[in-house]
Amino acid sequence: MNQERFDELTRALAHGRVSRGAMLKAAAAGTFVSLFSMLGAGSADAQSRPPRHCNRTVCREGADCCSGICVRVSPLPVGVCTPCVSAGGDCSFTGGNPCCDTCAACVNGRCVLPQNQVACGANECCATDRCERCVTSIFGNRCEGCKTQPPAQGGNCEICDATVVPSICRKIECPTHLVLDPSGQSCSCKCPAEVLSGQTAFAATASLAAASDPCTGQCCGPCQECGSDGCVEKQCGDCETCNPQTGDCETTCGSCQKCDESTGSCRNCNTCETCPNGTCIPIPGAQPCGDGCCGSCQVCEGGQCHNCTQQCEPCRDGVCVKVGEPCGNNCCEPTEQCCNGSCCPTGLTCCGSSCTDLKNDPSNCGTCGNNCYFQCTGNKCCNGICGFSATDCSEFRPCP
Repeated sequence: MNQERFDELTRALAHGRVSRGAMLKAAAAGTFVSLFSMLGAGSADAQSRPPRHCNRTVCREGADCCSGICVRVSPLPVGVCTPCVSAGGDCSFTGGNPCCDTCAACVNGRCVLPQNQVACGANECCATDRCERCVTSIFGNRCEGCKTQPPAQGGNCEICDATVVPSICRKIECPTHLVLDPSGQSCSCKCPAEVLSGQTAFAATASLAAASDPCTGQCCGPCQECGSDGCVEKQCGDCETCNPQTGDCETTCGSCQKCDESTGSCRNCNTCETCPNGTCIPIPGAQPCGDGCCGSCQVCEGGQCHNCTQQCEPCRDGVCVKVGEPCGNNCCEPTEQCCNGSCCPTGLTCCGSSCTDLKNDPSNCGTCGNNCYFQCTGNKCCNGICGFSATDCSEFRPCP
C-alpha cells in the first residue's frame, strides 16, 4: 500500500466516511481493498436513490449494505451489492465472495455467524443474549428488546433475564411485601400503604402485601416486625432462619439432622435414631451411651451399656426400672438401710449386724456404740441422750 492511499484511508476514517468496525472487519478478511471500495469515486458518479438502512444505520448516498456495513462496491454499479454468502460459505478473495450475509463475518475465509446473533430481514442483527427478537411490521423487520418503560409510557416494566438461553423478558417482580406501582407511572415497588384506595385490589395480589402495614413511616418486610422505633428483624428460634419470600421461620438443619436443644445448633442423627425420609426418628427404647447406643432392657453406666439386674432393676416394657438397692436376697427401698442381708425399716439404723433405734437404745444412744451404762451410771436413752434411771422420759435427767 502506497503512502497516498494510506493517507486517503486515514482521512476517510477521521471524517466518518468509513467506520472503525468496517475497517477491522475488512482487515479480518485479510485485505484493505474493501475499505478503499467504501471510499468510492466521489459524489460525481453516485446514483440518486432512497437511503439504504444497514444494521440500524443509514448508508451514505452511493453506498450499499453488505454484511451489515455500508460499502461502495466497485466495479459493480453503485447501489448493487454482490449476493452475500450465508454462514459457513466461502468468503476468501481467492475463490469466494468476500461479502457475508447480515450478522455473519468473514473469518479465515469463511462466513461465521457470531454467537448469540440472529438475522432479522436483510440488514438487521438481533442479539439473543440481550432479549432482542425479530418482529415484522408494515415497515419491515426490526429488532425489538424488552419493554422496560412503565405502562404509562407504552412499556410493561420488563427486564432481560440472561440467565436462560435464549434470554427472555420478564416483568419486574417485587418482594412479597411490596407491589408494583399500580398507577403505571413508574416501575418501582411500593408499600401497600402508599396504594390509593381505588387501587387496593391490586395490592391484594401479593401474598403478604395486604398484611403489610406501615410502621412509623416504614414498610416492614416479610422477615421484619414492627418495633417501637420502626421495623426490626424477626426473631426465629434455635436452628431456624426467616424465609424472605414467605416470612416463615424455617429450619436450617439439613437432611438427617435435628436441632440439639442443649446447644441450639444442628446435629446429625445419632446411633439411637434412624433417618427415614431425611428426618431423625428415635429408636423405641434406645438411649445414647458413650459412643454407642443402649437397647431394650439395658442401662448406661459409665459410658457402657449393662443389662437390667433381675433382682432390684427389672425390665418393664423394655426399660430398666430400679426398685431398690440389692441387699442379700432383698431389695431395700431408698429410705431403708441394708444390714447383714436384711433391710432396716425406715427410722432404724444398722449398728453392727442389727437394726436399732438410735433415739432410745441405751447401747446405741444417738450413735452406734454410745452405751449409756458407761456414762454417769445412766441406764436410760431418751431422744438419743443418755440419762439417769427414770420411769419414762418425762422424769428423765440427762447425765451431767
